[in-house]
Amino acid sequence: MFKDKEEDATTHSNPTLHDGRVRSFQHVRGNWATFAFIQVEPTEVLQHIMDELITMLLPSVGDLKPVDDLHISISRTVTLQFHWIEPFAQSLKDALIVPAFSYEFEDVEFYSNDEKTRSFIGLRVSRHASDQFKCAVQCVDKCLQDFSLPIYYKNPSFHVSFAWCLGDYQQLLDSTSLQQIKDYFKKFIQDTPLVARASEVQCKIGNKMFSFGLR
Repeated sequence: MFKDKEEDATTHSNPTLHDGRVRSFQHVRGNWATFAFIQVEPTEVLQHIMDELITMLLPSVGDLKPVDDLHISISRTVTLQFHWIEPFAQSLKDALIVPAFSYEFEDVEFYSNDEKTRSFIGLRVSRHASDQFKCAVQCVDKCLQDFSLPIYYKNPSFHVSFAWCLGDYQQLLDSTSLQQIKDYFKKFIQDTPLVARASEVQCKIGNKMFSFGLR
C-alpha cells in the first residue's frame, strides 16, 4: 500500500548532504522517524523579531542558518515500524482531547543537542501557557506508552527554534552577548506581545504528515 514511500524513506547518514548535520540515531530500513508538534505561523511581527535576532548573532556566529519549518515539539523523535504507522496515527487522534488555546513567547533561549554538535536559538513559550502544552504532551505520552515508545522529557522547555548552527553555542557566544540578545527581546515584547494560537497537532512519520484538530 505504501511501498513507494517506504522505499523513499530510506536515506544515508551523510553529513555533506545535510549542512553538516549528523543523525542522532542511525537509520534502519523499516523504521520511520516520528515526532509530534504544533506548527507556528510566521506572522510578520514574529518574522521581524526573528530576523533581528539572527542579525544580532551573525557577528559571533557567522554560519547561522534559519529554520524553515517553525514548530514547537511535544514529543521526542522516536522510531516506528512501518506496520505501526496507521494504528499509531489513529491512537494519537483518539488520545488528543485538548482544546485549542492561545499562547505567548516570553524569552529567548539557546539550546544544544545531546551530542553538542548543533545549537539552536529559540523563543520560549510563557510559563502560563506551558501548562496547556503539558496537557497536549500528556495525551501524546499516553499514545507513546501504548506502543512502548519513550515519552517526552520530564521538564520540557516549550519553544520554537528559528535558527541553528554547528557546534556548541556556549563555546561560540560569551555571557555578555547572550544577555544583550535576551534584553533586546524583552524590551521588544513589552511593546509588541508575540501571541500565537495552537489549533491542531501534527505528527510527522517519515515522509508522511498527519494533522489532528484540537477539540
